[in-house]
Amino acid sequence: MARVCGIGITGKSAIFILLNGDKNKFVIEKIDTKKINLEDDLGQESVITFSKKVHKIFIDHNIKDVYIKRPSTSGRFQASPTAFKIETIIQLEFLQVNLVAPQTIAALLKKDNRMEEAKDQVLKYQIPALEAAFYGLK
Repeated sequence: MARVCGIGITGKSAIFILLNGDKNKFVIEKIDTKKINLEDDLGQESVITFSKKVHKIFIDHNIKDVYIKRPSTSGRFQASPTAFKIETIIQLEFLQVNLVAPQTIAALLKKDNRMEEAKDQVLKYQIPALEAAFYGLK
């Protein structure tokens, strides 16, 4: 059974979901910290604090495989510079980090609706992280 962490990045926040299983049958594992904010993306101390919190989640939950719903680089829904800084901080962790385009996730979900029931088990702001984690399941 695969165990993956899905991360959605919005504004100045990284949202975490942990799934265990496969696309046919999976459970959403309990994770104490669902959301971490990067309060001041220009302040070194704030960036270091954010990085330490992310690292602690990965260590505490023995996370080895991460899927991030990649922030958009252009267009109407273009992500903020802070979102890209958050993405970079996560990529610097010593584990497998996979960036997945929102269009790729949308195409999967259009063909595969096995994740729909799980959306009712999470808060609305966690859905992008759930979608990224579901993409990472085998």
